[in-house]
Amino acid sequence: MATASPLAWCVHRKSLAEGKFVTELLRNGVKVRTATQPFTLAEQQYAPGAFTISKADNRNLPRLEQIVNQAAERNNVRLFPVFTGYSGMGKDLGSDAFQLIKQPKVAMVYGDDVDDHSFGHTWHFFERDLQQPITMLEADRLSRANLGLFNILIFPNGQHNLDDNTIQALTKWMENGGRLIAFEGGVRAFADKDGFDLKSKEAPKKDSAMINRPYSVRQRDGLSDGLPGAIVRCAVDNSHPLGYGLPNYYHSLKTTSDAYVMPERADAPVHLEDNYQSYGFIGSRIKPQLKKSPVVMVQRMGQGAAVLFVDNPLFRGFWEQGKMLVTNALLF
Repeated sequence: MATASPLAWCVHRKSLAEGKFVTELLRNGVKVRTATQPFTLAEQQYAPGAFTISKADNRNLPRLEQIVNQAAERNNVRLFPVFTGYSGMGKDLGSDAFQLIKQPKVAMVYGDDVDDHSFGHTWHFFERDLQQPITMLEADRLSRANLGLFNILIFPNGQHNLDDNTIQALTKWMENGGRLIAFEGGVRAFADKDGFDLKSKEAPKKDSAMINRPYSVRQRDGLSDGLPGAIVRCAVDNSHPLGYGLPNYYHSLKTTSDAYVMPERADAPVHLEDNYQSYGFIGSRIKPQLKKSPVVMVQRMGQGAAVLFVDNPLFRGFWEQGKMLVTNALLF
């Protein structure tokens, strides 16, 4: 007796593997949707961020079932076939609660101001981990580049110095649907700029009496402003698209003392609370500065967005939850 063919497949969003699976499908022309609300289907409870692939969306792909099954096997992803679009709880498949994911067209900035290590880690993640093609754009020519060819633009860590023309070109590109993703030093290029809601906190005051103290005393006092590397436990709003698939916390690796005010008009789906936990050394003047500060800020800009990672989630390519955050920034 022939086995019934499913109408669609559902996939839980739990790890980087599902992100790799979806990017492979998108490269093969498969249309994929993501749930913006929880739902129940075929005795499975799905959280926001779950993926759905339906035959209705992919009528012109005769090999759809083969493509989906092979991609799932390659990426070690479990598929849940469904034979009805009617949900037991929540919205039905095909409703506006399931948003179509755009195929990423990614470019990354390079140049003398870009940190070589961050550039390498970022390139490796996209080209090797996700196998996502990526185009390089020279930083000095961004204002003259045809940004309309891309819907994702990455700013790796670095000492970026963007002039007003470049900022205006990037803002217009975002308003037309582009998504800018910046890491660590790349964030400083947009912090405190007109139109961006990421504002720096006032630097902690130093003890003026230290000026005339012995060198050894001043050296010890200088440690109060140090942050050579520490792990901090952040709160995560996993109902926000950036937090899909994550628990309600995220451990971020901090290598910079940059601290920003919680945004008023933008979202901070990953942030530090008043009583945040930390592991490793953080200077006594820096630690209170980091309280109630965003770790990732997402600001809508017209039809597009700026996604600003205060810390580098791809540092040395070993932070798996960081890779999930970046994949979410790419897809959602």
